[in-house]
Amino acid sequence: MFSDEVVGSVKTNTVKGEFTPKEALDLLLADTGLIASQDTRTGAFAVRRGMPNPNADPNGARVASTRSQDDRPVETSGSKAKDDIVVLSPFEVRASEDKGYHAANSVSATRVAVQIKDLPMNITALTDEFIRDQTSYDLYDVVKWAGVHQDNVSQSGWVRWNLRGFTNTAIQRNGITTNFRFLDPANIERVEIVNGPASLLYGQLNPGGIINYITKRPHHKAETSLSVAGGSHAYNRFLLDTTGPLPGTDGKLLYRAVAMRENISRFSQLAKGHKQTLAAAMTWRPTPRITFNAEFEEFRRDEPNTPSSLLIVYVNGVATLPYPGLPRNFSFTGLGDWQEYASRAFSADMSVALTEDIQLRVAFEQSKFRQEDRITGQAGTGILSQAVIDQFYPPGTLTPKDAMFRRNRYDLQDGDERTGQVELTGKFHLGGVRLTPLIGYRKNFHTDTRNIFKTNTTLAPWDMRNPATWNRIVPFGLDALNLNSDSSSFADNDSYYTVLTAAAFDERLQVLAGYGRYNVHSSPARNNITGVLTSPDSSRSANVPQLGALVRLTPGVSAFVSYSESFLANTAFLRVNSDVRTVPAKPSVGKGYEGGFKVELLDGRVSGTVTYFSTKANPTAVFEVFGGTAPDGRMLFTDVQGGSQRSSGIDANMLLTVAPGAQVYINYNRIKAVYAEHPTNAAFNGTRLVGTPDESFNIWGKYTFDGGALKGFFFGGGVSYVGSFVSQASNPVVSRMPGYTTFDAMVGTSFTVFQHPWKVDLTVRNVGDKFYYASASSFGSPRHGVVTLSTKF
Repeated sequence: MFSDEVVGSVKTNTVKGEFTPKEALDLLLADTGLIASQDTRTGAFAVRRGMPNPNADPNGARVASTRSQDDRPVETSGSKAKDDIVVLSPFEVRASEDKGYHAANSVSATRVAVQIKDLPMNITALTDEFIRDQTSYDLYDVVKWAGVHQDNVSQSGWVRWNLRGFTNTAIQRNGITTNFRFLDPANIERVEIVNGPASLLYGQLNPGGIINYITKRPHHKAETSLSVAGGSHAYNRFLLDTTGPLPGTDGKLLYRAVAMRENISRFSQLAKGHKQTLAAAMTWRPTPRITFNAEFEEFRRDEPNTPSSLLIVYVNGVATLPYPGLPRNFSFTGLGDWQEYASRAFSADMSVALTEDIQLRVAFEQSKFRQEDRITGQAGTGILSQAVIDQFYPPGTLTPKDAMFRRNRYDLQDGDERTGQVELTGKFHLGGVRLTPLIGYRKNFHTDTRNIFKTNTTLAPWDMRNPATWNRIVPFGLDALNLNSDSSSFADNDSYYTVLTAAAFDERLQVLAGYGRYNVHSSPARNNITGVLTSPDSSRSANVPQLGALVRLTPGVSAFVSYSESFLANTAFLRVNSDVRTVPAKPSVGKGYEGGFKVELLDGRVSGTVTYFSTKANPTAVFEVFGGTAPDGRMLFTDVQGGSQRSSGIDANMLLTVAPGAQVYINYNRIKAVYAEHPTNAAFNGTRLVGTPDESFNIWGKYTFDGGALKGFFFGGGVSYVGSFVSQASNPVVSRMPGYTTFDAMVGTSFTVFQHPWKVDLTVRNVGDKFYYASASSFGSPRHGVVTLSTKF
C-alpha cells in the first residue's frame, strides 16, 4: 500500500530475479528515500518516505544493498503512521495493473477486485488500450471481439445483443443495470463480460451473461489527451479527455472531464446525424481512509435523417428473409424522418475503510433516457392485404409480396431509473484460509417508463420492383396523426445478497459461493388516454444461488467448475394479437453449469480461459410474433412465452504476448442454442435460437516497434468470422442468415513534437468490402477508413 501523492514522483530501481517480497521491495527502493515496512499481523507492506541513506554516494551513485538502511516510518508516535497510509478501495478495478491488452483483475464477478485467474468462471476484460485500438463507432465494435453478437438492430439504430445464445444481454454501467439504448465508448475505460447466469449480483437478466462497462475515473497524474479523426462516409470525431489533481488541494481532490463530438458515418441512403458526450468526474479523498467519487454524463444522438433497417418479406404473417436485389445502402426512410435520443446519468459512491480489514461502500445512480422518432417505412413486404394495395394501384398490378407497407408514425419512449446500494467487505485469515466475504443490499427505488404512439391511415405502398414508386415525401406532418396509445409503467425492486470467496492450501484452492434474495414489484400500468389501469399490482420473489471452485494444478494452469442462476420476474403482461397487454407472463429461470481451464504462463505472456458450458431457461423469455395490421394502421403482436431454451458449447479466449511489443487476442465460440421445447410448435423442438451463430472466431493483433529506425511505428489488424444464424423467432426453419468473414487493419506511428507525444494512425474496417447481414434486421458496414491524430500534454 502506498499514497501516490506522497511517493508517486520518485523513480525507483529496476529489479529482476527471484527474491522474497521483502528483498525485492528493498532492492526496488534502495537509495530512493523510500522504505517498505511490513505489518506483522496481516503481512501487508507499506511504502513511505524514510530517513536519508548515510551510505548513499554524494554524487548520486546508488550503493548496492539488499536491505534498506532505515525501516522507520516518517512518524512513529501513536497510530498516526498507519493513518497516513492510503487504503485503496477493493471495490474499484486496478487499471494500473493492466499491461496492454492484459487485464489483471475484475470487479464484475464478485463486486470486489479479484485476479481474473483466480475466478472460477469465464470473465473477459477488455482494457482501455484495446478499446482505443478499435477506433470504435459504438460499444458493439469493442465487444464483438469477445464473442458478443448482434441479435437485432432496430430501425432507429439501437442494438440488442446476444451472449451464449440468449438475446437482450443485460448492460451494466459501473455494476448497475442501465436501460440506455445507445452507448458510445468516449467515456468508457474498461469493459468486462461475465458469461453465464449472473442474477446473484445483477438482478433480472437473461442467462447468457452481462456486459459491464466501467466509466473513466480521475487520475493522480495531470494529463490531457486530444484527438481528431476523419474518414469515409462523412465521418469525423473530436475527443478531449483531461484529468489530474485540482491545484491547491494537496492531491486530495482529482478531476476528469471528457467531451466528444462525432458526425455519424453515413452508410445508408439519406442518413445524416451527429452525437456528443459530455462527462465530468471527481474523486475526493478527505482522509486516507475515505474516498468519494461523483460523476455526471450526458449523451445525445440527433439524426435529422434516419437510416432504415432491412426490408423483410412476410409470408402469411411470418417474417422470412430480406427482400432480394436491394443495394447495401438501400433505405426506405422518408424525407423528414428523424430521431432524437438523449441519456443522462448521475452517480456517486463513497468507500470507507472502517478498519485495516473491513471496508464499506455506499453508491447511488440515477439515469434517464428519452427517445423520439418519426418513421414512415415499416420494414416489410407481404404485410398489406390485396384490398388495401388495390386502393393505390390498378387491381392486380401489385401483389403483397412486392408491396412495402408505409405509414406516418411517431414514437416517444421515456425512462427514468434510480438505484442505491450499500456493501460491506473484508479480508480475514482463519488458520491457513483467506476469507473475503461481501454482504450487500440493493434498492431500485423506481423504474418508470412512458410510451406514446401516434399514427394514421396507410400511405401509398412502394412497389419494390419499380423505383419510380419510391416516393419519400410524406404529404402531412405530425399534427395530422392520431394518438393510438399513451401508457406508463412503474416498477421497483430490492435485493439482499452475500458472496464469499475463500483461498486455501497456499492459494491453490479458490472457492466462490453466494446467495441472493430478490423482490420485484410492478405497479399497475396506466392507459393515459382513458385513465384506466391496464394491469393489476404484482409482486414476485426469487432466490438465487451461485457456487464455484478453482484448483491450481500447476503454478500456471488451473481447473474450475461453477453453477449459477438467473431469473426474469416477467411482471409485464402479454399481448394476444393486439397492441394491448392482457395476459400475465410467467417468471423465467435460467440454470447454468460450466467448467474449464485457465492458464497464466510465462509471466503472463500467455493467458486465457477455455470453458464448456450448458444453460437452460424455463420457461422462455418473452418474444413477439407479428400478427398483421388493424384497419386503423395499428400493428398487432402476440407475445409468446413457454417451453424451454437450452444453450451449450465452448467459449475460449487467449491473450498472447508473443514478443516484446506484440499482442494477439483470440476468441472462439461454438454454441448449440436451441428450443428444447418450442413455445408454439412442437415441430420446432431442437431448432436454433434467434441471433446465435453456430460458430464464431475472432483474432486481433498489434505489434509496436520499441527500438531502431522504426521505433514508435505500429501495425495490426484482425479477422472476424461469424457463422450462419437464425434471424426470426416466428419461423426458425426458413429464416436463416449466412455466415461471413471480415478483415480489419491498422497502421500508425508515434513521434514527439515540441516535447509532446503525438500519434497518427489509419484504421480500415471490412478491408475486403464484404457484403453481409450483421443481424436479422441490418446490413453490415461496407469498407470504411478512419485517420486519427492524437496527442497528450
